[in-house]
Amino acid sequence: MQRFDFYSLPRSLQDRFIESTQGVAVPLPIALRISKNPARLVWLAASLIFIIAWVAVGVRGFGDLNHSAALGGPTLAVVFVLLALSALGCAGRAYVLSLRAAHAPFVAGDYVFPSGIIQVSGSTIVVHDASAVTAEQQGSLVTFVIQGGGKLALMLPSADEASEAVRAFREGKERWLAAKPDDALERARLYCLCESGVPNPLAPTRPHPKPPLAPVIAVCAGVVVLAGLLGSGLALYRDTASEQALYQSATQKDSVEAYTSYLARGGKRPEVGAILLPRARLKQAIADGSIGAVIAFARENQGSKIQPEIDAALRAALLKELEVARKSGTLAALRDLQSRYEQVQLIAPELKAAQHAVYEAAYQSYLAQSAGDKALDEFVGHLLTYAETHGPRVEVRFFHDFPQDPQVLDSIVKKNEKYFLGARSLPSQYFLGAPAREREKALGERIVSKLSEMFPKDVLEFHLAPLPEKENEPPAEVTGPTLTISHKETLSGGFVGGAPKSMYLGATVRMDARFQLPSDRSHEYHFGAWKNPSYAIGEEKPTEIPKVYGRMMDDAFEQFFTEYLRKWSKKK
Repeated sequence: MQRFDFYSLPRSLQDRFIESTQGVAVPLPIALRISKNPARLVWLAASLIFIIAWVAVGVRGFGDLNHSAALGGPTLAVVFVLLALSALGCAGRAYVLSLRAAHAPFVAGDYVFPSGIIQVSGSTIVVHDASAVTAEQQGSLVTFVIQGGGKLALMLPSADEASEAVRAFREGKERWLAAKPDDALERARLYCLCESGVPNPLAPTRPHPKPPLAPVIAVCAGVVVLAGLLGSGLALYRDTASEQALYQSATQKDSVEAYTSYLARGGKRPEVGAILLPRARLKQAIADGSIGAVIAFARENQGSKIQPEIDAALRAALLKELEVARKSGTLAALRDLQSRYEQVQLIAPELKAAQHAVYEAAYQSYLAQSAGDKALDEFVGHLLTYAETHGPRVEVRFFHDFPQDPQVLDSIVKKNEKYFLGARSLPSQYFLGAPAREREKALGERIVSKLSEMFPKDVLEFHLAPLPEKENEPPAEVTGPTLTISHKETLSGGFVGGAPKSMYLGATVRMDARFQLPSDRSHEYHFGAWKNPSYAIGEEKPTEIPKVYGRMMDDAFEQFFTEYLRKWSKKK
């Protein structure tokens, strides 16, 4: 697609275009549709509509306290000016269109040439090359489809004429596409906006001039000045008379609705917005009995001249809400109160005391079921103090210390060929990797469950951290309350048993529980046990080696769990 301005073309192309569109020179239009542009009538109709709207706005809501148009202020002046400008501007636009149409040397419309479709609107010429246009026929209707979007539908007098137009376009399109770039004469026969290569020495060379617009500019300037003076003057007169009537009505009613309406209409008496309306609204909010009403009022009136009255009312409402939350005895209720009301700083001391009381109650509840370990009781006190400031999250994590070389351990069993039953006899596989992680997960979930029963979730919330990916992986630095469960297995000995008989190793199991705070306060518990292999698991069935080692470690973990929980609670 190409776009041209008629008045920017050379005189020779301007004349060729005019003659072709008028059908007096080649190429002749194959088909055309003259634009029946009703723009001038539309603009005149729009001008009349704006005049009617201007009058309607002027008489609408004058002196009415409950009407949004009672007092417009600068907005009303702008509306008046815009309506006047629109009405006069539409009339001016109709004049400009008439002027341009009268001076245009061609007729606006859509023209079908062998080289493509040329659309003319005003002085703008849009060219769609024939390579991007296809023609379709349905009876006497010919539709030219433009690649990339757009259609030109022409209803011709008969199907024969439609068929002839399609044929002519297609043949012309073939000639146009076959024309060589240097064959200027052939291209000129098909396209009216290219030179023929045969200049006419007697033809004028000065381009057609644009229609003179000086009168249009003068008219527009006059419209703007007249609209500004007329619109602003009438708006000022109207608002001056209406404001006095609005203020008298508002002070007589002396209500929130009346003052709000006065200000909403654009009233500017300072005492209304600064004192009279805020005080009336505050009384209404208090009478409503809802803290939401008081808060909404406070937000809307920050820095008000009656701020002390607002703060007192807001504090009283917040204390009522705090009392309701306090009775629940949960941090969740207090935190919900804190999250819902950004003005809680007005009751900050009372809120802090209420929150501390929840932690103190949780500590007393813990002591009531504590096993009596003074060091652990003291640590729990520090833990709750930390949680009161930093939040309830507590992590339970594992560290697996396996100091021996698995290959060395496995070689001990391999060397005893008499009792070696293949890969299933190798002991290290039952203490490392997935079996170890499964035992850690089961123990961790039980510890989390038991400790969670001793504290409200919003006070202390225990979580099982991701398990270590491998053995001997140092745990990360403690950044919050963390219970680290370490277990270390040292395999030794040589026990023969089971059916069929195989060699087994025993295990020294050491487990430590270290509960730490970032402040370096901690509590530790240590556990140790020696575990022999038990062959009675299989009874009369063949002994399952995984179960032998699994029973050893399960017993050790179960003993640790039982003994460690006894440190926390006297409940069995």
